[in-house]
Amino acid sequence: MEKQILTLIYLAVVFMNVNGNVNYAEKGELKKIQNDGFSEATPSNDNKCQQCNCTTWTVDCSNRNITSLPLDLPSNITTLDLSGNPIKVLPDYLLGRYYKNLKTLNITEVCLLKNLSAYVFHGLGKLQSLYHRCHHRSVPIKVNPYTFKPLKKIQNIEITGCTRTMYPTARYDWLEAFKGLQNSKIEKITYVYISWIPFIVKEINFKYFENCKLKELYMPNNKITAIETGVVKYLQYLEIIDFSRNMIAAFIPNDFVVPVLYLLSLIHLKVIKVDNSERRMAIDINNPRTVNCGILKWTLPLPLGLEELHISGTMVDSRPSSIPCEMKFQRENRLRILNAADTHVATYFGAPIKGLVNVQQIIDNMSN
Repeated sequence: MEKQILTLIYLAVVFMNVNGNVNYAEKGELKKIQNDGFSEATPSNDNKCQQCNCTTWTVDCSNRNITSLPLDLPSNITTLDLSGNPIKVLPDYLLGRYYKNLKTLNITEVCLLKNLSAYVFHGLGKLQSLYHRCHHRSVPIKVNPYTFKPLKKIQNIEITGCTRTMYPTARYDWLEAFKGLQNSKIEKITYVYISWIPFIVKEINFKYFENCKLKELYMPNNKITAIETGVVKYLQYLEIIDFSRNMIAAFIPNDFVVPVLYLLSLIHLKVIKVDNSERRMAIDINNPRTVNCGILKWTLPLPLGLEELHISGTMVDSRPSSIPCEMKFQRENRLRILNAADTHVATYFGAPIKGLVNVQQIIDNMSN
């Protein structure tokens, strides 16, 4: 009987100790979080994400009046939105040290940011998309030519400048930054409002894409006055090119054959947009230049994949053309949309245009 009583007392003591440990673990101040095979001790009244909105992989810190890069966010996030904050400095190395798994980074309207150094994105080897747009209150920003170099997996870069608050040389900074994209995975680049001073797009800035597969290039609203046609020889995978709403008045060299040959080499090209360029000279509509039919006796080629050509409102010449003879394009083309409204490229056609067998829409102001 005494042995049974002692046994019951022993079991009761053991039960109380075990139960006490369980309760302590449930309401204690320290808990274990298991994440991707790693254990991390964190306070149960977690301070993280009180200032930002956090989900599993995404942190939204936009418009929170944050003045510096927050360093206490979850380290495994893949998307970070810092837009709309008065951040003055993004220190070198910190983004990659604390958030190396980032795939998307938004620093749009980070209005007090003055500098993007060569090391600001160091360690972000997984980043795929980068967004930056200035605010009307933004200070001028300096960009290092190798700012993008650490971004080996970058696919999409979208930059929108502020013509009121940028350095006069800002366009050169952003174009020089192409150096850092050499041998990267870049597929899409958007540069808008990177200049308020007219300039020429030069071949030298695009040679860094020779080993890349850039598919989409958007550069509208940049005061571009001319384009060196050698640019396209480094863009052999290009599908969409948009130079609309600029001031384009010439291609360099000023030779019809050279740009045509370059364009024909772009076998993946689907869309060309050079529409709505600012007119820099008056057009003498009543004094057209008559085209020599001898140069049109051959079948005219088009890029084989081209589906859309937008040249509306674009200045091609100070005098329109009068074409008294037949124009014939090769039938093996995919052109569906031709928008030539308000261009006055030609005011007279004396014979039909042949070969555009897939065209579904033509917009023009030409008269026969």
